[in-house]
Amino acid sequence: VISSLPFSNTHLRVPRGFGTILEGLAREVLRDQPEDIPKYAAQYFDTLLKRREGNCSIKFAVDFVQVFRKIKLEKCAHS
Repeated sequence: VISSLPFSNTHLRVPRGFGTILEGLAREVLRDQPEDIPKYAAQYFDTLLKRREGNCSIKFAVDFVQVFRKIKLEKCAHS
């Protein structure tokens, strides 16, 4: 039997930008209503990493949501 520590006694610090990234993901999930949320999240973060590596001028959390939406719109236009 593995015992776990109660989270109420643990003080966690939220990393800078984490809330913004999760907010962007949550907004896109609510907007697109994907059936497979973990797969959608994986694609979202994969796109984030590829764009961040390819374009250092994009602010990590703030501008990414706009970039992700633009990529989705481009994919829809080519379909």
